Amino acid sequence: MSEEERLDIYDEDGQYAGTAPRSVAHAEGYWHRTFHCVVLQRDAGVDYVLFQKRHTRKDTNPGKFDTTSAGHLLAGETLEDGIREPQEELGIAVTMDELIPLGVVRHTYLEPGIIDREMSHVFLLINTLPLIAYRPQLDEVSGLVRIRLEDTLALFRGRVDYARATGLEWAEDSGHCREVEYSLRTDDFVDHGGEYIRMLERIVPHARAQADKEQGDRPS
Repeated sequence: MSEEERLDIYDEDGQYAGTAPRSVAHAEGYWHRTFHCVVLQRDAGVDYVLFQKRHTRKDTNPGKFDTTSAGHLLAGETLEDGIREPQEELGIAVTMDELIPLGVVRHTYLEPGIIDREMSHVFLLINTLPLIAYRPQLDEVSGLVRIRLEDTLALFRGRVDYARATGLEWAEDSGHCREVEYSLRTDDFVDHGGEYIRMLERIVPHARAQADKEQGDRPS
C-alpha cells in the first residue's frame, strides 16, 4: 500500500505549522495549499469558462462541477510543482509561463467527518483547444463542460437561476466520450464562497485584453 500524501499545514494567519497526512488535515481542519487552473476557452470570438465534473468517488464534493483543474500541493512543493495538475488531470501541455495569476482564495468545505480548509492559488489559462483535445484523468475527472463567461458570472452573482453548459463526459472503463448538455444551478458546483466569485470576475479584463490582441492581429 502506498504511503498517504502529506501536506504542509498552516495556522489561521497563514503561518507554516508543519506537515500532516491528507486525511488528518481534512479531519482536523488544518489549512493547506491547493493549485487551481481556470481555463478560458475562446471560440469564434466568444469566451467560455471550462468546468470539470468531479468523479463520484472523490472524498469531497463527489460528482459536482468545479474549477477546470485543481489539486493539493504536497509537503515541500512549490507553486511551480502545481503545474502537474492541468497536465495530468486534463491531459494537455501547459507551462507556468502560459498561466496568469489571479490570486489566493481561502475557503472551507464542511462535510460529515471532513473540515477541508484550503488556501487556493488560482491561475488562468487562455486557449482555443476544443474539448475533444483534452484527455482527462478519468479516475479524477468524469467530464468537461463549458459555459459562456457572461453566463458564468451572471449565475454566480445570483442574477439568473441556471446557466446552459455543454461538453463531454468520458466512460472510465472505455475512455469513450459522449456529448452532454446541462442546465446548471449554483448547487451543482463546489461552493468556493464569495471570494471565489470575485476572483472569477478578474477573468474579465484578461478576456478583453485577449480579444483586443486578436483584433489587432487581424490583417486590415
